[in-house]
Amino acid sequence: MATLSSLNKSGAETARWRFGQRVQPVRRSRSKSTSLESAFFVSSKIPIGPLLLSDFVTVAPITDEQSSALQNALGVLLTKTAREEIDAAIHRMVGTIALAARIPSWGDFREQLSEIINSGQTCIKAAQQFVQMTDPRALGKDKPKGTLTADQAVKTYLSLAGIKDSIVQVDIDGILETCQRALDEVKPRASKRGPKPNIALDNFLNAIETVAQNSGAPIKLPSDNIRGKGELRPLTAFFRFGRECLKIAITNGERAIAAASLMDDERPRVEKMFSDLREYIAGDRKSDGAFLSRWREAKAALKTIKTAN
Repeated sequence: MATLSSLNKSGAETARWRFGQRVQPVRRSRSKSTSLESAFFVSSKIPIGPLLLSDFVTVAPITDEQSSALQNALGVLLTKTAREEIDAAIHRMVGTIALAARIPSWGDFREQLSEIINSGQTCIKAAQQFVQMTDPRALGKDKPKGTLTADQAVKTYLSLAGIKDSIVQVDIDGILETCQRALDEVKPRASKRGPKPNIALDNFLNAIETVAQNSGAPIKLPSDNIRGKGELRPLTAFFRFGRECLKIAITNGERAIAAASLMDDERPRVEKMFSDLREYIAGDRKSDGAFLSRWREAKAALKTIKTAN
């Protein structure tokens, strides 16, 4: 059975109406006996972003040999849970790369959320207008001068027909609040200029850092000295572990992509993305320097997202 995998990861604009309002004359308040399950609440930990079907690509789990190489690099024992988390991280990265051409952009999310909010505003205004036009209880506000206006006559007709009040229930507060919260999160990402980072690699590097940390290994990247011309290049165990993880992800990922149901125009792009990743696993000075810079970028991006949330 396919499951959904999230990718993922400001200030609100001033609006002419406030979230939380309900159309009068109906206004429902939660009594003390009302279950909290009926209230709307969205945890800030729930991400907004692309969702992928996990069964689009089939990625082989890491082998015992690959697991042994990872343990030797990190210097600690990897538990079954750690191996499963590494498998999951590889699967997410491969799936994200495979579906790169189909994944909606942050601009697409901004547009969709904005349309929902605008539609909700229109719905509320239309409901308010309908109540104002049809509620017989408003008859007493304006005294007729010789004859009833069309508005007063219609309301009188409705009253004589047994209509005592006009009720329109518009209960979309939770939807609009949630969409506005998501829009505030999406807007900064949709507004970024320049080349887009490889979010699949960002998420992968952050995931394997969590694995290493949970395994009790020191989480330390090497200094810029690894770029030096001298023979001594002081790499850290954590750096070697990350490089080995990426190497395995590329190997297993390329095999999965070869068997994936990609469109003819998608396959060359996906294959190039994997080819570009090989720049980071060559093991020479230039490659290690590039990988260090890229890993730092991924950590900085994660920090920015956490600060925004």
